[in-house]
Amino acid sequence: MDRHLEFMATVPREQLKVFVDTLIEKGGLSENLSTSDVYKQYGENYSAYWWRIEQEYRQFGSNTFVNIFSEPDSYEEILKKVLKQCKVKYYSSDSIEEMENQLLEKIIKDMWEKLSQSERIAILSDLDGMKDYNFDAIGGFTSSVLIQLFRAGGFASYKITVIIVNAIAKAILGRGLTLAANAGLVRVLSIATGPIGVILTALWSIYDLAGPAYRVIIPCTILIAAYRKMEENNTAVDNE
Repeated sequence: MDRHLEFMATVPREQLKVFVDTLIEKGGLSENLSTSDVYKQYGENYSAYWWRIEQEYRQFGSNTFVNIFSEPDSYEEILKKVLKQCKVKYYSSDSIEEMENQLLEKIIKDMWEKLSQSERIAILSDLDGMKDYNFDAIGGFTSSVLIQLFRAGGFASYKITVIIVNAIAKAILGRGLTLAANAGLVRVLSIATGPIGVILTALWSIYDLAGPAYRVIIPCTILIAAYRKMEENNTAVDNE
């Protein structure tokens, strides 16, 4: 297994379900996971066969379905492909986490541009650290405000990441995350679903031209980046 993806085996079941269902839904006739013995045996106990789920994802990112015995590309190689296709700048010296954050920030910036004034106010007013802002002057804010909160970590950063995951789930699977136990999360989930869905649909439409595998690896790589960021901020959520 790829060491950069080992953490995924411990991701909560609901989040892994979004990842697996996205892999299957966008994989179409090319995916082999849903017909595998381990999928039939373990079902939604995804952690029991994460190695097989990871293999499917990496094969899509490597175009190795012609020869299933070929060693698939590493996660780092796939991540760089996604960054290139999404026109996200990065440096060769960047760590995996730095590249993933650049990808998520690209989604956040694009989302901000598509939000209405009322949606921007609703998101920012619900995030920690925004209580002292004058929302009458919100029109002067740029996406950098949201990016700063995202980079700062903590519960606000977690919320922003959950918005992205929830939007992917709604756009691809027609359902959102179940987080009713945390009212602080529930309030922000629906705000940006539409705008992010528009962004993702545009990406798939464009990158189908570069190869149908991008329909899989773009949303799945965004999910991996988001899950790592959520794990990083889990302590802040526990403290809420």
